[in-house]
Amino acid sequence: MNTSELMDATGQLLLRNLQDVFGEVFADRRRAAIKEIFTEDCVACLPFGRYVGHEALNEVAGMLRAGHPTYVYTPHGPALYGMRLGTCR
Repeated sequence: MNTSELMDATGQLLLRNLQDVFGEVFADRRRAAIKEIFTEDCVACLPFGRYVGHEALNEVAGMLRAGHPTYVYTPHGPALYGMRLGTCR
């Protein structure tokens, strides 16, 4: 995989995280996306806590989603990422 392909794949993963994990209303679909995207020992560090593993990530994403179930997460620009950090704007 060349650098351009790697960068494109990283951007796609960030977008999937936004839409398929944190933007998914249905827990079973969200859980399936989490299994595809993240390792079993994944860690999500959020302002209100640290969540380890698939089930913890599914719970916190579901909790956040429940607060605004009709909102559609839409990126406002390209994904930004570097050595060990990435974000969608």
